[in-house]
Amino acid sequence: MAETTTEKRNTPRWLERLRKRYPDRDFADEAAAKEEFYADYDRTLGEYDELKGENARILETLQENPEFAEVFASIRDGMPLRVALARVVDFDAALPQEGDPDYEDFNRSREEYKTRQREMAERRRRIAENQEKSKVEIEDFFRSIGAEEEEQNAFADFLQGIFDDVFDGRMGKAALKKLWQAYKYEEDVEASRQAGEVAGRNAKIETRREKARATDGLPDAGSGIAAPEPPRRKIFDTDSWGK
Repeated sequence: MAETTTEKRNTPRWLERLRKRYPDRDFADEAAAKEEFYADYDRTLGEYDELKGENARILETLQENPEFAEVFASIRDGMPLRVALARVVDFDAALPQEGDPDYEDFNRSREEYKTRQREMAERRRRIAENQEKSKVEIEDFFRSIGAEEEEQNAFADFLQGIFDDVFDGRMGKAALKKLWQAYKYEEDVEASRQAGEVAGRNAKIETRREKARATDGLPDAGSGIAAPEPPRRKIFDTDSWGK
């Protein structure tokens, strides 16, 4: 315990923060860790500058469109979108009439919105359907391999960790190693099978060789039977030619 406390006290703060930010990464090499720390700092600083620019543009838009700012403030305070819009927008007057400069653009945008809504509804329906199918597949899979509940929960946590890392844009070596093993599984199984067959054939050949060396090709001395003369091997079977 004392050694752990001393090690923690001697660890630079930048390294502590890097390990806390990436708990599944191995930063044993301090030089590589420092390089990663500054690279991460540069990325974070770039994201901050980009976010600051976006916020400035949003603020400018709100200042130029006070009605939108009021709608935004109402939604922030918990008011439904349509109710907030009704407070500041005259829907009848807002609809463009045929001949107005933005009439075509308005109708095109409205149709695009309807299309997006249909696609989103279809996607939600498809996801719900896939989830139901996945539940059955998962239950059948665990039943087929005889996995205990504790193993199932551990496997689910492992997968969820991978999904979370992917969505956050990071992947650790431990997760990559597991995925690589799964990716190479069929190939490794086939290689092991072939290696087993070769080993089996070699073992049989070696067994025959051992027997041949033990008997030297002769029958047992007590059998009273003379060893048969081995047939002469023909390189070419000329006897069968022309038949």
